[in-house]
Amino acid sequence: MGIGLMIPNVPYFQITCRVLKPPKEMSKLIDSCGTWLGLDDGIEELLFSPDPLNDSLTWINACLEDCISHHEHEPKPFSQDSGRRWLPTRLIEIDDDMNLRLVYGRDLITQLPGDAPVPRYTALSYCWGNEQDAARQLRSTTDTENLHMSGFSITQLPKVLQDAVNVTRTLSIRYIWIDALCILQDSAGDWDKESTQMAAIYGSAYLTICSLTASCHASFLDPNYRQIKVAFQSSINAEICGSYIISYNENAYAHLILVEGQASMTGSH
Repeated sequence: MGIGLMIPNVPYFQITCRVLKPPKEMSKLIDSCGTWLGLDDGIEELLFSPDPLNDSLTWINACLEDCISHHEHEPKPFSQDSGRRWLPTRLIEIDDDMNLRLVYGRDLITQLPGDAPVPRYTALSYCWGNEQDAARQLRSTTDTENLHMSGFSITQLPKVLQDAVNVTRTLSIRYIWIDALCILQDSAGDWDKESTQMAAIYGSAYLTICSLTASCHASFLDPNYRQIKVAFQSSINAEICGSYIISYNENAYAHLILVEGQASMTGSH
């Protein structure tokens, strides 16, 4: 454990607790930290949301509704050939049981009745990661395209792709475009063709999901780094108040609980 103390004219403090061998019941350690900080309800429930996607869903839907209703941002799938309905060459279909399969956009259009609009789809923008991370993710090739059209499991996907599929289906959207699966990775010809359609692919997506994780194997829905901000007032001197941030970081080597804060004297200049 390392402790940084407040010093005159520097209203900052930091307390770090590093656990190299995670205890069997990490929640006890986390709530002990909460008790020490004077939080009656502890901090485990604040740091660990049981469903991070549902927590964000209301906000996501509100933003989409605002774009569609007030800003005319409803995407209009287009083609260079005027008047033709358009979808990407390939999409991933997500059924009600979260089973996945690769499908051709032209087949979906052919199956549409009359002047029915093309189905909505999301697009994923993400970082594959380093060479080793990229090599480990599921990809479509000339050899696996037909196999992926027969179906595959969401569990075969790296974390970022799983998260994107979950977001898509939670928003009641049935299709998603992901470059690793919708472009044949060993075909220079397919890459040349698809790369010319990137503006259409992303511009026609109902929603583009952008992951900020450095690797496709790191979840953006349930990151290992979480934090909350808590206001405080000194029980010794009521004029001293401020806030602190409690963060929890988990990696392959340790669990880290970090408390950082700033304080000031009310009425001071």
